[in-house]
This record gives sequence, structure tokens and C-alpha cells, in this order.
Amino acid sequence: MTIFQTKQLSIADVHKRLGFQRGYAPSFEPFLVLEPITPREQEELRQIRNDFDVLFDVLNEPLASSSSPIKKQS
Repeated sequence: MTIFQTKQLSIADVHKRLGFQRGYAPSFEPFLVLEPITPREQEELRQIRNDFDVLFDVLNEPLASSSSPIKKQS
């Protein structure tokens, strides 16, 4: 059995060790009835997703990392 130091383990480490991969559904149509959106709205949604991904990655770096521009609160 492997023992991990959880203070230095990020969510990305957990995903890697468990073989999880980030993925996106290409469409929500099977789940919801939505009005069509414009190409501009699609681009805005892609930008929101990308911004969230960057924030998620930064916030899930190991606590030992001091290069993060966002400080974690204790």
C-alpha cells in the first residue's frame, strides 16, 4: 500500500494517479432544451471555461509551491 503526504498532494496528482482526465461534453442538448447561441456567445463560454481551468489548476498546485500568484488561506 502506498502512503502519500497529503499536504503536498494536489487534485491534479490525485487525478493523475487515478487516471482521471478532464473532459467536456460537446453538447448539453441531450439534457436540456436550449435556445441556439451565437458564435460570440460560444466564444465567451469557451473563454469562461479556459479562465476557470487556469484558476482551477493554480488553486490545486501543491501547497509547497510558492510560485502561485494566488495565495491560499489557511
